[in-house]
Amino acid sequence: MPERLTRSSLTDELRSQFNLEKGLLKTAVDLTVRPATMLLSYLDGTERSKYVGVVAYFLLSISVTLGLDAALGVDDEFVEYQKSESGGLEGTNITDEEYWAFEETINRHTHYVIYLYVPIAALVTWGFFRFWGLSYLENFVINAFVIAHLEIIGVPLFLTVLLLPIELAVDVNGVLSFIILITYLCYVYFLLSQNYRQAYPIRNITRSVAVSTFQLITLVAVSVLAIVAVYVGYGVWRNLTG
Repeated sequence: MPERLTRSSLTDELRSQFNLEKGLLKTAVDLTVRPATMLLSYLDGTERSKYVGVVAYFLLSISVTLGLDAALGVDDEFVEYQKSESGGLEGTNITDEEYWAFEETINRHTHYVIYLYVPIAALVTWGFFRFWGLSYLENFVINAFVIAHLEIIGVPLFLTVLLLPIELAVDVNGVLSFIILITYLCYVYFLLSQNYRQAYPIRNITRSVAVSTFQLITLVAVSVLAIVAVYVGYGVWRNLTG
């Protein structure tokens, strides 16, 4: 007999889709405490069954971060504060209203840029850490886990920042995001490098810091290029349409 949809049945359906009952906590903990061991055991298949799959974890991260942003409407508050602190694009044919519409769109889609950066991040680690002996696909899986986990561990910190006054929260959020990104990338890259080349810890630290910094610069560059492309494209469209 058909059953009416309930919260329990919906939860069961989500669990079956994401397979979250199998190793979600272990995946999150191991990615935080011993990421290299977790990632390598997932890649070689020795303990893969104990963890949530990379696709499921990645989709869970997207659902959590984007859902939280939409539910709290924090981006709107940040934009409103930025409006009170600065102007639009003076000397251009783009009005203040259009400028802040763009700013709001950019803030809301920041996470998309980060998630879409995975293929580039994989290319960077594949190129700089050839001694890992991993394929591009394996580097892709590593970076998908890493970026998804970065977004997930940023959630409780972000919620804590929201307790601060808005003028302080904007700056603190940016600084914390930078620190967490650089620190975690260095941590993961160093531990993975030590697994393959234990005799050179100083060299591994130096390379990990350099590659993490390069990843951050590349991510910022990609984001800026995307923003510029949107502004230029919109300007061209306005000129063509009169």
